[in-house]
Amino acid sequence: MTTDSAFIRATYEQLAQLGESGLCCSPVELYRPDELASIPEDVLRLSSGCGHPLDDVVVEPGSTVLDIGSGAGADCLLAARRVGRNGVVIGVDPSSSMRAVASRHAEEVGLGWIDYREGTADDLPCADDSVDLAISNCVLSLSADPAATWTEIARVLAPGGRVAMSDIIGGTDPGLDAKARCETGLEWSQYRDLLRANGFSGIRPIRIRRARFRDGARAASVTFHARHGMPIGHADVQVLYRQSHRAEAERLVIGLGELVSAHRLPLGIRLADIDEPDHTAVARLVLDAAGLPFTTPLAVSVDAAVVPADDLTDVLVPGR
Repeated sequence: MTTDSAFIRATYEQLAQLGESGLCCSPVELYRPDELASIPEDVLRLSSGCGHPLDDVVVEPGSTVLDIGSGAGADCLLAARRVGRNGVVIGVDPSSSMRAVASRHAEEVGLGWIDYREGTADDLPCADDSVDLAISNCVLSLSADPAATWTEIARVLAPGGRVAMSDIIGGTDPGLDAKARCETGLEWSQYRDLLRANGFSGIRPIRIRRARFRDGARAASVTFHARHGMPIGHADVQVLYRQSHRAEAERLVIGLGELVSAHRLPLGIRLADIDEPDHTAVARLVLDAAGLPFTTPLAVSVDAAVVPADDLTDVLVPGR
């Protein structure tokens, strides 16, 4: 274990023993009232998330869900109710004290199909191809080796397996204290490159939020979805436009539809008005990562990276 990893593990051991987290966002900001009511108060006090990875994702009954950095178990409890007793939820965390809290509450609420295991994001105690959905909440930014982390996640996912992650991106403080408080992480362009290098596609940022930490610090978090081991050509395509360029955007979508039909591509294609509140933050993320101004009137994003319109066929149908 590296010195950084040992420091971070010790930080979370201490939090579990204190019984309260002073890190990251309040769960009241992240979860719905009915979800908050279903999570024990002790677990909520130890929650250190920056998003809600289970929001907007389909969790199939009977499936296997892996929560990386499960902490006191808030997201495991929510996932377990969705997979049902024929499914499995695996919570992985390096802190024995956090796992003890999580295991006790899972037993108390009768969710015996949650299995808490000791491990880290870059050394997951799971078999190859064994996980249908991997989730994580404000944890992967803690990894001392992000490349090894995503190699591990790719290893344990079944073919076509999915990830739904909430994590910190960017940040200005490179220090270990800030890292342990989840206040700094990779830039989005680095994150996406890691995903692509490890065989992920259909990369779709779902939600960007300003994480307000309990110590007053601020950072940005992104919740995103992706799939692993999909056929060549699988991608998430988003046509970003402003109203003055809507007609041009619609023509692009028609052209992409023809490409899908001609090559039987497994694409998801969406139009997104940059100025609509639901799309603005994601559009800014993608444009910033490409070095484009936010005033850009029209852009096509493939797996959350801008691709020039003239290059779309080469990118979507490689080696044609």
